[in-house]
Amino acid sequence: MAAATACGKAGLDLAMGEGDRLAATMDGTATELAMPQDESVTLSVPEMSCGHCVAAITRAVEAAAPGARVAADLAAKTVTVTGTDAATARGAIAEAGYETSPG
Repeated sequence: MAAATACGKAGLDLAMGEGDRLAATMDGTATELAMPQDESVTLSVPEMSCGHCVAAITRAVEAAAPGARVAADLAAKTVTVTGTDAATARGAIAEAGYETSPG
């Protein structure tokens, strides 16, 4: 296990395993949970035309998926989002007012 934390008051112990595993122990009962993979999706954003567009898209994705990483290529009009699923990324970009398609 790479990292561990405990909450004695609740009787809960958590430990990060290798890769995408989280082991949780509560009152002696162990449960292993799958954590989301570090997904990456590249989307075409044809209407992205300036730095303001990039900033608006970045803010929208980061608000919808805290911890996600956003890399925009203005010349190619694509956005690559890592750390969330494609549906969340597309939804956040749509909320910001931009249409997307697979990149």
